[in-house]
Amino acid sequence: MKNCSEIEKRIDEKRTTDGKLRNQFIISIKPKEGGNKYCIYLSMDGALGLIHIDQFIRDIWVECCGHLSGFRIRGKFYQDNSLNNKIEDILNLDDKFEYEYDFGSTTDLILEVIDIRLVPISFSQIEIIARNHDIKHECEICGAEAKYYSYEKEEWECEKCIDEDDDMVSEFDYCNSPRDGVCAYEGNKESENTYLPGNNKKYKLSKKKIKEQDGYENISAYDENFFEDLSDVEYAFDDLLTKSKSIVNDVFNKGIYSFDITELISNLSKENIYDIAKYLGMTKISSLNKSKLIEKLLDEYEGLIEERMSLFDEERYKFLKSYADSNGVKISKQIDEETLYKVGYFLQNGMLFSAVKDDESVILMPDVIQKLVKEKNNIQYRNMIKLNSEVVDLYRGMNKAYGLLKLKDIKEIFKRYHIEESEKYRIEDVIMKAEDYYREYEIQGIFFINCYIDNWVELLKEVEKQVRVDYTIISKNELLSMADEDYIYESNFGKTFFNEFSSVFNMDKDILEGLIESLYLEIQENELKDVITEILEQLEDDNKEIKDFMHNCVGKFLKDIRLWKFKGAKLNEKKGNSITNEKQKPIRRNDPCYCGSGKKYKDCCAKNGNVINLF
Repeated sequence: MKNCSEIEKRIDEKRTTDGKLRNQFIISIKPKEGGNKYCIYLSMDGALGLIHIDQFIRDIWVECCGHLSGFRIRGKFYQDNSLNNKIEDILNLDDKFEYEYDFGSTTDLILEVIDIRLVPISFSQIEIIARNHDIKHECEICGAEAKYYSYEKEEWECEKCIDEDDDMVSEFDYCNSPRDGVCAYEGNKESENTYLPGNNKKYKLSKKKIKEQDGYENISAYDENFFEDLSDVEYAFDDLLTKSKSIVNDVFNKGIYSFDITELISNLSKENIYDIAKYLGMTKISSLNKSKLIEKLLDEYEGLIEERMSLFDEERYKFLKSYADSNGVKISKQIDEETLYKVGYFLQNGMLFSAVKDDESVILMPDVIQKLVKEKNNIQYRNMIKLNSEVVDLYRGMNKAYGLLKLKDIKEIFKRYHIEESEKYRIEDVIMKAEDYYREYEIQGIFFINCYIDNWVELLKEVEKQVRVDYTIISKNELLSMADEDYIYESNFGKTFFNEFSSVFNMDKDILEGLIESLYLEIQENELKDVITEILEQLEDDNKEIKDFMHNCVGKFLKDIRLWKFKGAKLNEKKGNSITNEKQKPIRRNDPCYCGSGKKYKDCCAKNGNVINLF
């Protein structure tokens, strides 16, 4: 690999047109045991993450049922959000490290950084540059070439030797993985196509956090080593939420077609039953055998579901109602990509189940849930979920505006909009139970954190430096509008940027929206001048008018973004160490109240001298 003349030739060709260079890692991948029968050599941009190596290995060699996976590097295990570490930050030349896929029927691999090269920036970010030839398995009965695997006998067999009565036999068209014959893995030659040399597919590290373990209730503060102290715990359903297709197709083993909750639960594996019970909040269940676990879950099931539904917002209720209105069943292949992760959420809760009918995968709702959903279709419940919806959407807006909040701050901000708690209604319960459905924030103890924040401890330190600055007051209507997942594109300043930029640059909508999202995240972490400078450096056109346009257009957009480090203030509201709003006049007694009540300020938030000191 180090002396490959073809790679050198391609690098030299691109150097003539590219001015900048970057690090490209060459990594060998082999089974931990069994010699060099299987091997892959991967070429990868050093600015990408372990998560990209994980996806590459899954695509080429191991993916079957969406199992958990992780890396062990110098004694530390990387899983969940730690997969977003850049490889150039944690790997060096000659480093050897391990990879595990599926912690049940595990495939163990050993990886090694065999070279790090400087390549032009336009060089393919991820390439498969070499691998072993196709594997020919031998029949363990007669020695002939085998294309069939008996999962019951755990052996390879040829067509002549297979037992026709063996229902656990699968035919393999393509065999070239150390996972051949394990779990439900089936190789696919076409999976290589995305990674062939010279491909121009673009990758980047997602700033959205992968959901990690829960159980941080006892955290009351943070310290320097918080992230290093977090243990790596395997939570199957957290992983499944990010692989919703696998949930629908594989995780529940395509269970029986039944609407009886007893049959549906009893048909699951103990692991899946335990996950549902744990997710619904059941405790003291780890020592129970399967039959006792089923008995306890069924005994408490309806009450747990009702309790969970009391915290739903309108969207989740409507989603369930769509199944009840369809007699409790929908065909899996008719479920669109956007809806799949929502199906995963309800599978977590044990409200929906995966099954097979007439050789077709379906998602069904048990009779007991259909009955509950229909009973809830009344004014009292609708009023309850209407309030829940307002709470969820207001917080989702706060999450985008402020980025990082303590629970006590959230409750204080809600008081601005006349939403307060009672003995029977706790704001945090509603927000916490919406976390996995919307996947926009994560909760760690008293901290509620936007999923796009890379290092919330550092952000918290920066925010808390502004000791005399309160969280920016934002109108109720603006916060509610920010709850929309397309807010950044649909906002007035987003639309203005989109239209102005499109009028000068011929760019696909998807690419431009990606640019808008990148700018939105970059300005959260970097100074305005640095973000604009980086954009201008990437602009190949040296035309001064174009660069001036870019500077003004991008700058105007960035100044209208609410920044986490300034407690929700925009750049055009910040002067020195204080925050003011240049666009809005100070609120007067007869102005409409900012809380969205529709009343005048003097008759609402300023009534009886209840004036909120902003700064």
